[in-house]
Amino acid sequence: MSGPTETALAELVGVALRDQDARDPVDVAAGRRLLREMTTPRRARRGRRWLPVLAAVVVAALAVLVVITTLPTHRSAAPAEPTLSSGLPVGTLAGSVMHQHEPTVVFRAHVSLEVRSDGRGVLTFPLTDVSVPINVRYVGDQRGRVSLWSDSPYCSGKPELVIGFSVHEPDGGKSNTSVVLDHVTAGGCSLSPRDAGELTGARLTLQP
Repeated sequence: MSGPTETALAELVGVALRDQDARDPVDVAAGRRLLREMTTPRRARRGRRWLPVLAAVVVAALAVLVVITTLPTHRSAAPAEPTLSSGLPVGTLAGSVMHQHEPTVVFRAHVSLEVRSDGRGVLTFPLTDVSVPINVRYVGDQRGRVSLWSDSPYCSGKPELVIGFSVHEPDGGKSNTSVVLDHVTAGGCSLSPRDAGELTGARLTLQP
């Protein structure tokens, strides 16, 4: 009995292959995924897995930056220096004037106004050849004008001085604050009109 011919064998092989495909169908999509994984470098696959996480971090950082830049900035203002109701700064104002003690004796003398928040203080002025402290009360509600009243019983009913002044703050800081005594009038107590004239125009600097 002779064996199968070549044509018959080909037909048998084809039938067998078709029967195998029917029993185990080929998943083309799965094969393509497997091929991509086999042909893509491992480092590239890992990098691709981190891309969504990195993108989320960048978006969150940008959102925070936008919020920060749009927030209003508030600068704390420097506290205002305390003053009396007349505007005279609280503290020690010091300077100097040319004082004529005798017709032939003229020297530069220290003068100062110590101003306390309770409206009291000390006026220091050269009544003789040295500067003498005088306890005073600062009276006045008009801005730029104040009267100095002594506690001495000899000055009852009369102020030591009446001062018109201006406050200067070139840089807005305490260390630069000064007071110019624009107009000084003697009240007829301890200081004479000549003393008041020497004080007129004097610049007293607020001490730190």
